[in-house]
Amino acid sequence: TTVAFIIGFLIHRPRPAERVNREATILWLVWAFLGVCVLSATWAQVTPSASLDAASDLAKTVLMATALLWAIRSESDLSWLMTAFLVGVLHAGLLHTFGFRLGFLNVVQDRDLGVLIQGQSQVMAMFVPLLIVMIVSGTRIQRLLAAVALPFAMNSIVKSYQRTSFLALLVDAILLLLFLPRRIVLRLLPVFAVAAGVFMLRLTPENYWNWMKTIEDPNNEASAASRFTVAHASWQIFQDYPLGVGYKNYQYVSPRYLPAESLTEGRRSSHNSYFTVLCEMGVQGFVPWSGAILIALFKLRRIRKTSDPKNLRPAEYSAVAIEIGLYAWLVTGLFGDQSNLDPAYWFLALTVVLVRLTQSTRHAASADDVDAPLETQVGYA
Repeated sequence: TTVAFIIGFLIHRPRPAERVNREATILWLVWAFLGVCVLSATWAQVTPSASLDAASDLAKTVLMATALLWAIRSESDLSWLMTAFLVGVLHAGLLHTFGFRLGFLNVVQDRDLGVLIQGQSQVMAMFVPLLIVMIVSGTRIQRLLAAVALPFAMNSIVKSYQRTSFLALLVDAILLLLFLPRRIVLRLLPVFAVAAGVFMLRLTPENYWNWMKTIEDPNNEASAASRFTVAHASWQIFQDYPLGVGYKNYQYVSPRYLPAESLTEGRRSSHNSYFTVLCEMGVQGFVPWSGAILIALFKLRRIRKTSDPKNLRPAEYSAVAIEIGLYAWLVTGLFGDQSNLDPAYWFLALTVVLVRLTQSTRHAASADDVDAPLETQVGYA
């Protein structure tokens, strides 16, 4: 798929949308982060090959994300991409729901891993805001796809039994109510009511809620309590290696800092996106990574704050969904290493696209408003 996309891109060589200000800084920072990941192989503490292999995979993601600037040049292009997202979420949710019964998935994939290469439930939590927004703002096909995909996406989150995804889902719901205009929220209330009813009464078994209750007392739950031990070890690793231990080398260094009972097969992940980036790439990697995220959130917030709540454009609806999706990703990163989740880099690149699209559509609308009286005058004359 990646090769086909790149070949098509080279053949057609489309031009990106017109620049607005310095929104492209987001992608420059992402590329800088990728550069640090590659260079970290030179100071990797255990296995430089792991750094290079993982950086190669990340490069494909970043390249695809950057190509979106040339692929998405209008709201029509954006609509096609949103439809593709909806189809992808529906496909992943359906396979996770029925895959074990049909023999496609094993027990581990059915209960935890899902069908995606990375973070099934985390990805679903990132796309839930888009599903809900599309239900009220999309085309007829998009509304149908979103309405069908939503219960399967939520079921995928339930089947993973991931507390972090449950928290991300709560963040999705709260921010949708806060960020969307009041008239849209009122239209969404029936959707929320049906979704909440299906989630609590149909999708979630009793043991799911018993597991979610452990969030209230992390000190007395083994896996949650171990996060504090790992966090302390991560801070020690950063103090010992302020330039990082090398991309994807945390798990190999962790046995030096953690007791044997805290390890799984002799290794341990940081279970935290922020500690992973800080410990593996050091300050020089953490700064561009976090900078890209902060600038993206600022740009998306600005789109939301400067839009007309009575007349939201499709790009402005998408901006709200992408902004909330990024917040959901940040929440999942507090309790698991989701720093390499592909959709996060798509969303960062889409922020640049959305800034340019909203600016161009607003200018076009302003031009129409200015030209309208002149046309009227000519007609009367």
